[in-house]
Amino acid sequence: MTPRSKVRKPSQERSRVTMEAILQGASQVLRAEGLAACSTTKIAKRAGVSVGTLYQYFANKEAVFEELIDRLLAQRATARSAVLAAQEDSDDLGAAVRGLVDQLLAIHLADPELQHELHRYEAMNGFGRLERYEDRMQGVVAEALVRHAARLRPLETALAARVIVHAMTGVVERMARQDPLSLGQPEVRREIAALLAGYVSPMNPVALLDAGST
Repeated sequence: MTPRSKVRKPSQERSRVTMEAILQGASQVLRAEGLAACSTTKIAKRAGVSVGTLYQYFANKEAVFEELIDRLLAQRATARSAVLAAQEDSDDLGAAVRGLVDQLLAIHLADPELQHELHRYEAMNGFGRLERYEDRMQGVVAEALVRHAARLRPLETALAARVIVHAMTGVVERMARQDPLSLGQPEVRREIAALLAGYVSPMNPVALLDAGST
């Protein structure tokens, strides 16, 4: 992986504005032309700065991409944590999970083209940032499972959180790569919610097999 190396951290408002313009310029190029076509020259042109100015903030285009990824994952983690923390108890597990999945996928759809290109960059560089994000989300999901334990099947909390995060990430990221807008389709959301609800449901048929043997 190319090391991320910002030349300096902006401390003045004018510098912060310039840095934000560079990041916005990079986002625009990634959406319009994709990762392979994105260069420091194109980023600087979109941002309205010189290439030399860009290099005052970022060592290379990879450093720009990595700053965008860090911000995207931080925003996604904060938003999804808030959604999970706000969920209230409900007697209707299916409706609760369906509403939860709708909210979580809406976060994913906030900027699908940019997310797709940044995900491609992460895939080329070992998924380190995504793995750290998943670790954080496992903790958030584990807390939610504990809060709602009374209406779920008995679970090993840490293991269940890991399975849920890996399963949901795998399904969502794979479908998003094939068609970034597919996650907005009601039937797709329904099936993803069914997958999650079936896993945690007290009526899960595999879990009932274990219960019957005790």
